[in-house]
Amino acid sequence: MNSPFSKYPKPVRHSQNARGIHGIKIARGAPSINHLMYADDILLFFRADKSTCDKVNKLLNQFGELASLWMNNQKSKVKFSPNITKEGAQVLTRILNYRRVNHLGRYLGDYIDGYNTAKRIASLILDNLQ
Repeated sequence: MNSPFSKYPKPVRHSQNARGIHGIKIARGAPSINHLMYADDILLFFRADKSTCDKVNKLLNQFGELASLWMNNQKSKVKFSPNITKEGAQVLTRILNYRRVNHLGRYLGDYIDGYNTAKRIASLILDNLQ
């Protein structure tokens, strides 16, 4: 399958390797990840600071120019760690120009984040069985 996003990870990886965008680690000693892709969807993980948000915007614009595909700001969301200040999140939300959410919600039928995710997934499964 040749996704329009197939060209996208290379600049993201290059930026991470050049220390431009820092991904997240899911465990001590694990490699950093900065994106997950499925079909035409992408989840980006990066440090919540002005410099990194500017770099992410630049990469997304480069992608748009390469693929002639652009992010839909009405469908795109941004979620911050609870460790960021309210003011910091507001500044970065304006830079990114995406809707700020506390939970990303459902993806492919399952909840992918948020409080008590396992319980909500179990509830969703039970609802679908009935």
